[in-house]
Amino acid sequence: MQLVNDIKILKQVIVPPKGLVAKLLDQMKQCWLDGAESLTLPGVSQNLPLWCLHFWSNLHLIVYPAHVSWQQALTWLQGDDLDLFQDQVCTTCKSLATVSWSGNLLALSMNQTQFTKLTLLNFLSCGWLPDEEVDLVIHLLEAEVKLTLPSHNIHFVDTVLSRKILEVYDADLMGEKVYDPKGTTFLHHFRAGLSKNSKLAVIFHVNDNHWIAITVDVSLQDLLYGDPAQLPINSCIVSTLWWFLSKYVPSLPLDQLNNGVLPCPKQSFSIDTWSCGIYSFNRLAHYFLKQYPLVENTSSPVFGDLTQMTMLRKIIERCNTIVSLSVSTLCLH
Repeated sequence: MQLVNDIKILKQVIVPPKGLVAKLLDQMKQCWLDGAESLTLPGVSQNLPLWCLHFWSNLHLIVYPAHVSWQQALTWLQGDDLDLFQDQVCTTCKSLATVSWSGNLLALSMNQTQFTKLTLLNFLSCGWLPDEEVDLVIHLLEAEVKLTLPSHNIHFVDTVLSRKILEVYDADLMGEKVYDPKGTTFLHHFRAGLSKNSKLAVIFHVNDNHWIAITVDVSLQDLLYGDPAQLPINSCIVSTLWWFLSKYVPSLPLDQLNNGVLPCPKQSFSIDTWSCGIYSFNRLAHYFLKQYPLVENTSSPVFGDLTQMTMLRKIIERCNTIVSLSVSTLCLH
């Protein structure tokens, strides 16, 4: 009953400023040791429980920043650029309604860990997709490909793995540390399934600010390079990938590479500095699963924005499906 009364009182009290809450929290430690069980505030006739300071602190440090971030995302959905696509905006809002504002979502594939729900916010903005969001769509595609093409030997390389490959290649090239293909790190575990029948899907980070897509068909000795900005092939990236594969697939001749172009939706840097991540993913998804249409090539980046919204809904849908399957399994047991 006391807890109910405390909550009723708190509902009537204006949350104190962040600085005041911080000072009171600092003073509370000694007050608690001295036997205090409550505190008083000017203008509030009743005593308040000491735990309300932690409650107010969480409001300032956790709840309010998250509220602002989600509100920015919802404001972006109401932008003029999306006026003609209200059906997709409404569908996205309905999808978001199935997700709480905080906490974690379940991993999308076996090679991923849980991720925070705030990660979804970058899909609702004109912001450049960082590593975590790029990895999300890679793991989503990995899960879908394994369901659709279970017999295909396709390997998906996330940003953690691609950066590690670049790191060991540079160290080997400079003579700092010779790469041992028989090691036991997570990089070596990845190579366990590589064979002459393997295919690879990679999104690489280049030039410190840009994403590109690469597919490799080991059996055909083909590497296809897709750059949304249509920039020249990054020869260092290509050499690194072939070097790594040759460590585990002896049939790959390093002097007979077949490099081709992987057509991507076009990104114009003059008006669009953020779509390279989702365009690179879209190219990979279309390459392996034809139900993913290529994003339309236009001068407007809005189609990239719509693709990000679509991927957001797919991520939420898969997470909700995983939860439903887990609940069903528990009920059956």
